[in-house]
Amino acid sequence: MEYQTDFRFPLLDLTQLDDTEISGSPILQSTLRLLKYSRSQQLVGILGEVLRLIVQAIPDNHLPAWIKAIGVYVMAVNEDFEEEEFRQTLKSVLPVRYVVGSLADRLLIRGREEGKLAGKILMLQELLGDTPTTDAEFDNCDAGALTSRLAELQLRLRDRRS
Repeated sequence: MEYQTDFRFPLLDLTQLDDTEISGSPILQSTLRLLKYSRSQQLVGILGEVLRLIVQAIPDNHLPAWIKAIGVYVMAVNEDFEEEEFRQTLKSVLPVRYVVGSLADRLLIRGREEGKLAGKILMLQELLGDTPTTDAEFDNCDAGALTSRLAELQLRLRDRRS
């Protein structure tokens, strides 16, 4: 027994926490709530609050990047989230302040399959430290090409973990 290792690690199970127990800075609160509900149908109900927290904490010049990151994440992890729900949530929180600009943003908000694939590709590229695909490059890809690119990135990420 003296040579047996004792592995312990702290685990924060967000599903066991009530929302009132999630405290800290607005950015931390919004991030933890987004993680807690990201794969749940309840995401529709809390996304507005997450965005409101972000709006309070982030300067206007950085807000579009945060909105984009949240949109990419939501579209990548939640298959049940509908395009109209995302659009309405954005309008209710940011009626005039945020204008969707890039092709990837427009595709994500329209909820098209290409947009979901583009969002997943961008997220994996960020995780892998790759240069993000440009709007022009996405514009020249169909769903098949995007699916192939996504599979390649997923394989690289799996190989990196091994």
